[in-house]
Amino acid sequence: MPDNSNYQILLNSFLLIKPVHSRIIKSFLKDLLYEHPELAEQLSGIKQSELVYRIHNLMFKAVESAATHQHDLTYFKNLGSKCRGYQISNDLLVSISSYLIKSIKTEIGKRWSQEIENMWYHALDQALHGFYTGFVSTTDEQGKKAG
Repeated sequence: MPDNSNYQILLNSFLLIKPVHSRIIKSFLKDLLYEHPELAEQLSGIKQSELVYRIHNLMFKAVESAATHQHDLTYFKNLGSKCRGYQISNDLLVSISSYLIKSIKTEIGKRWSQEIENMWYHALDQALHGFYTGFVSTTDEQGKKAG
């Protein structure tokens, strides 16, 4: 488990990127949609500004959850349950973390460190685990109702 100084590193990196979060998220979406073009249709009904807001909120909640040691995944589980109409795979979730961290790393540049990368992976892995848990449990419930 990361120590408190690592959580402070995570918080500091989030504060560092907060002013340019829109640019980071747009870069992330470009990379993600290149790798997963099937998402373009799924996301076509959402304005880009709304996507940027939602992803920024996800990042904030992931950092907040990890930094406060609460690891309360309720927010992420609820988010996952709301996305049951989308095609989501483990490969996609891995891509989300990788491309988001790549975009953050590009923006931070020389200030990037292995500690920052480790903490971002830790925070996003927890958040996306909660998301997937909510998504899968909702999907399982729908299957039981249909059967």
